[in-house]
Amino acid sequence: MTGMITLSDGGQDYIEFDITDNIITEVRPARLAGWKGTKVLNNVFEVGGRLLIDLQWDDYDLPLKYPIFSINEST
Repeated sequence: MTGMITLSDGGQDYIEFDITDNIITEVRPARLAGWKGTKVLNNVFEVGGRLLIDLQWDDYDLPLKYPIFSINEST
């Protein structure tokens, strides 16, 4: 997937991930920049679904807590 995924925490805050070839390349807000370089394991992306990520520092993959709010795929 290449594009932007927005997650909602259920309040007023949103997390935006720019993704290129299933790798997180940019994150907003900037304080979450530690996610850059993380591989997204999903093959299918749906609003309301969760991103499954490859934890780079552990042999454990997990879905992120917050659901996908919007998907903007690049072509």
